[in-house]
Amino acid sequence: MAGELTTTAYAVLLDYERRALEHRAEAPASQQAGPQLWRGLSFSVQGIETVSAIGEIAEILVPPSLTFVPGAQPWLRGIANLRGTLLTVVDLGHFLFDKPTQYDDRNRVLVVRQRGTAATGLLVSAVLGQRAFDEADAVVAEDVVDPRMLTYVPYAFADGAGERFWPVLSLPTLLRAQAFLDAAA
Repeated sequence: MAGELTTTAYAVLLDYERRALEHRAEAPASQQAGPQLWRGLSFSVQGIETVSAIGEIAEILVPPSLTFVPGAQPWLRGIANLRGTLLTVVDLGHFLFDKPTQYDDRNRVLVVRQRGTAATGLLVSAVLGQRAFDEADAVVAEDVVDPRMLTYVPYAFADGAGERFWPVLSLPTLLRAQAFLDAAA
């Protein structure tokens, strides 16, 4: 008898789900033909405002206490304990522009995780917030981006007037780059 009740209740739930899916509402016409938006997180690196895809960043931290790593490149600031996991922290401004990031209360660490690798933290000058761009506003990076960033920036977005450009820093490309992987001094 209890088996019948479980089966019956389950069958009723399946019927509810089937009927709900049959009556799904369509998106309003105004949303169906709108612009394709790219969403990212904006941050500052050595005074350059840049963005990375929102899905590439796992979390944002206040810079944690670091343990120095002997024999490492100067841009590798150290390692931190992040809830029991080691987090390598790299000074992104120092890596890209050979100039250490000045510590202040606006600094943040962007935590990036890639399948099969340990988490990496990127020290940035400041996190500016989320940004959305019309994908039609993408431009060729070579024309508008600092040449030292070009290896990691596939394109940039122009603001509506085309007077300001936001380089799109590809974090997976950065983390796979040989120069980034060669952290030993």
